[in-house]
Amino acid sequence: MPIQNEQELADAAVRAGALLQEIQDYLGNQSSATARVRFPRGVMRTAAVFRSAFPRYMPYDKRTTCAYGLMYFDAMWWLTHRTDLAGVAQEMCFKSMIITLGTVLEATLRIPAEPGLGGGGAGVKQRLDTAVQRNWVTQADADLLKQLWDHRNNVHAHVLGATEFGLYKLAHVDGAARAVRRLVSNLKAWDDARA
Repeated sequence: MPIQNEQELADAAVRAGALLQEIQDYLGNQSSATARVRFPRGVMRTAAVFRSAFPRYMPYDKRTTCAYGLMYFDAMWWLTHRTDLAGVAQEMCFKSMIITLGTVLEATLRIPAEPGLGGGGAGVKQRLDTAVQRNWVTQADADLLKQLWDHRNNVHAHVLGATEFGLYKLAHVDGAARAVRRLVSNLKAWDDARA
């Protein structure tokens, strides 16, 4: 029977968590094909859905690579939003999600034959400034995306401080994901209008 209210939702989450724990308690770290639980359908959008969301100025292979990254992002989103994963493991999921979003951001902002966006030395932050000037992104979203880019660049171990603990948070992921979606949508609309 489908869940019909918040109490039924809470009860279902408790039951599902208990069953997953029973499987883990039984198997420990052993692999077993019979223990594979069904990943919820509808969480991960398809590559075709994501590919169609990107502007056509991006080559097909680049749109596909970004689509695969966003499918992975959907899986990580489910893990971080539907489980009580915490601590370092949770933060490393956030870090991975930030890297994925940063990759999509960088790929989308490289627009061939557009001054300051097509190539050369302009970095992501400069491209975001251009995107603000062209009304493809608000200043608030550009600021979120610049923070995303800073976090994305912290993945290099040689530039880290003593620890990464506490560096990556859910707010860094969720806000940036919404801002990336808005930017991609605006760039697609702009690209479609000029076709």
